[in-house]
Parts: sequence; C-alpha cells; structure tokens
Amino acid sequence: MSTIYKLEAIEDYIFCGLYYRYKHELDLPYKPISANEIFVEAMKDAVFIIANEWGLKRKHPRAFISDAAEAFKEKFSEISVNCRETDRLVELYAQGLISINTVLDYINITKDVVALFNYPIYTKCNDSFIESKLDLMVIRNDKNRSKREYEFVSFIDDKTYKYIQNYDNLKVGLARNFIEDIDLKLEYPCNHRYMSYFGHPRLANKLSKRYLNIALQILENAISMIEAQVYLPNSSKAKCNSCPFNKICDQRFVIKDLPDSWVDSIRKELNEY
Repeated sequence: MSTIYKLEAIEDYIFCGLYYRYKHELDLPYKPISANEIFVEAMKDAVFIIANEWGLKRKHPRAFISDAAEAFKEKFSEISVNCRETDRLVELYAQGLISINTVLDYINITKDVVALFNYPIYTKCNDSFIESKLDLMVIRNDKNRSKREYEFVSFIDDKTYKYIQNYDNLKVGLARNFIEDIDLKLEYPCNHRYMSYFGHPRLANKLSKRYLNIALQILENAISMIEAQVYLPNSSKAKCNSCPFNKICDQRFVIKDLPDSWVDSIRKELNEY
C-alpha cells in the first residue's frame, strides 16, 4: 500500500530534519513563536470563514467579513503568547485586519461563485503520494456564459521560512500539475493565481514546466530522506529563530532509535513553557 505524505509535513522536513522529527514523529508539544507563523495561522481561520460564507451566501458580505475579523483576532491572541517579536506582532495584527476588511476589492459577491474550497489533491511521487490542497476555485462572471472563466487560487506563506529557496512555491507547483491535468476538460478558460498571506495576488500561469519538475524533484528527494530515517539539522542558524523547538534542540535526536527517557524528558520540558 502506498504511503501518503502531507505536503505540510514535507515542507517541515525541508525546513529542518530535526524540526520534522520533533513535530511529526515524536509528536512533541508545539507552540509557534514566529510572528509570521502566528499571523498565517490566524489568517487561515479568517480565510475559511470568508470562503465558506461567500460560497453559501447566507450572510451579507459585511457580516461575514466581521466574523472573519473576529476569528482572526481570537486565533492571533490565543497562539501569540510565546512570541517575543512584539513589534512584529503589532504590525501583523494591524495588517491582517486591513487585509480582511478590504477583501471585497478582490471578490464580486454578485457575479462570482466559490466552486471549490480546500479541495484535496494527490500527486504521485515515486511509490508514494503527496497530499496537498487546491485552496480555492472561483467561477468568475457566473451569470454571463460568454465571459465566464475559472480562477484557481493557492494561498502561500512566503515569509516564515523565507530562508528556503522555492519553499513557498512547492504548493503552487503541485496545484499547477493538477490544473494542467484537468485543463482540457474545462468548459471555460482558466487561470491560476497564487496569493501570499503577506502581499498581493500573482499569476502562476507563466511558471514553466521545468520549474514544476524542479518542485517535484525537491519533494521526491525529501521523501527519500524521510523513508531512510535521515534527520539532518538545518544548514543555517538563522532558521532556528522561527523554530518553537530551539530551546530543547539536541543533535542526539539525529539518531534513529531514541531511548524513551529522552523523549519523555523533552516533552515534559516543552509543556513547562
């Protein structure tokens, strides 16, 4: 039976092999300390409400935007207790509320329809599969068949792990592969847009096939290392500043087989933070 790897876990491995092991294999308590990561997690809650209510059309846009802003504030406050980047937190808190309240500049609630949201897609990679998501599919100008088109949207975090080349676009590459496979079956023209949680929309249609192949090769290499139980630490101490395990990180955890006493000790220490 083929193994299914979540893209988020593979991205964590690319960030740092030890970070991946702490979070996904040893299942240690996880509390984000990076202001950028806290912002993205809070924005995900807001985007969920906006896309869901936009699709269902149960409320006036201003009502669900208000609900999204409240969800953002609640999640942001809940998970930011361990963050030491106070100035950055304040900046991102304001930025998030501004972005949420200007979302109607992007969508036309009377003409556009949400067709898909958080749709799971699977990409074959060697003998395994990678599970990722197509964040959003919008039917533009739905009531006018002559102008109707499909727009696929990928939301990316291009700040938290900015030290990794092409990290933020692995998700875009998998989405592009999926869209190319179904493009000929679509009745209307389509485009693919990727949007940073921190910035403006960008068209992804011009990504070359070579670039998409590179993205897949990066993922294949990471899966091979995970299956070989190789947990190499990251190559730059700059990455450690955004890692919630930086206080307990120990090179001994590169070893495949660990005494239970080590893991229990680390878990107890993390729960005290």
